[in-house]
Amino acid sequence: MTDLRPEHELLLCIARKTLDDRLSRRLRTLAGTNLDWDHLVKTAANHRLLPLLYTQLKAHCPENVPQPVLEELKTDFLDNSRCSLYLVRELLSTLSRFQSHGLKALTFKGPVLGAMVYGDLGLRSAGDLDILIERRDFVRAKDILQSAGYQMEPQLSQSQQTAHLSFHCEIQFFQEHQVSVIDLHWELTPQNFPTNLDPLGVFSRSKKISLGGKDVATFGNEDLLLYLCMHGAKHYWSRLEWIASIAELMRGEEELDWKLILQLARKAKAEVMLRLGLILARDLFAIEIPLTALETIPGKRNLEQHARQIEEELFRERATLLSQWEMFRLNLQFMDRKRDAVLGLARSLLTPTISDWRMVTLPASLYPLYYLLRPLRLMAKYGSGQARRQD
Repeated sequence: MTDLRPEHELLLCIARKTLDDRLSRRLRTLAGTNLDWDHLVKTAANHRLLPLLYTQLKAHCPENVPQPVLEELKTDFLDNSRCSLYLVRELLSTLSRFQSHGLKALTFKGPVLGAMVYGDLGLRSAGDLDILIERRDFVRAKDILQSAGYQMEPQLSQSQQTAHLSFHCEIQFFQEHQVSVIDLHWELTPQNFPTNLDPLGVFSRSKKISLGGKDVATFGNEDLLLYLCMHGAKHYWSRLEWIASIAELMRGEEELDWKLILQLARKAKAEVMLRLGLILARDLFAIEIPLTALETIPGKRNLEQHARQIEEELFRERATLLSQWEMFRLNLQFMDRKRDAVLGLARSLLTPTISDWRMVTLPASLYPLYYLLRPLRLMAKYGSGQARRQD
């Protein structure tokens, strides 16, 4: 990475579970320079790295950190730890309810990913809870969540719900007062991002880990590595923590089945995404990658060049949302087949989504009109130049 600010180099140092002697010395040196601490904290927050920032600064060079900054980071760390513990309690209760009704479920991302890759759920910024179910179980899962005080957001009509289940991959359920949020998944990517990590296969390869004193089912390591690479690509690698999670997963798992990973990536049409994620983990976090995993895909673009572009953009702030054309351009680079990027663009432009349903409420008999509303709404949204970048 060229022209790397010291604040950004410091974030690359701390975005891991442990620091060796070389990184510890470098961190102390960087923290002892004339840093823009406001920029550092803001950037760490944007990349969801505040818990790791506080932990590593406190462990290696607290004397180099202005006391108000250290206190601010400590407060955020404690708040995040409390939130993570609360989310784990809610997660275990939800999984127990699902199990009592005979409903299979896997949890992923969120606190379980923090426990898996950092060895401490408090070292990953708390957000929401992600649970994967089989599509056929959606109505039962919805009823169970609603009986526990969660409400689907937004409330959908039957025709809207059917369309959403077919086109998208998840929907949110909010608890009363929005204290906690569950993202209920039945697929792992939406139809406008045509990759296919089969949920039934993920269920068959799942494993159990201990979380809050209970065993919970989650993704096997090979599925998790591929999913993290797909998830990073879907969001155009805009957060450093996503790459850090890939690196820490690989650092802690020496027995990854690379033959299986490559088979899954090929079947999911995600070979480019996998290799891009591996290259980013190698470049930014010095992870060793098996040569077979980095072999050039015949007929594919220059992945090393694409990785350099991602790294150069990583710490640049964008004030606006990516337009549909910009997302299409990037998908041409990230997807194994260009026709999948074209198909994804067509689906994005033409298929109604929750945003369209929120804008205008139509009776079921007039549902086809949403297919006309969708492109008009997108033209107004991006043509105004006022859309803001989403987190």
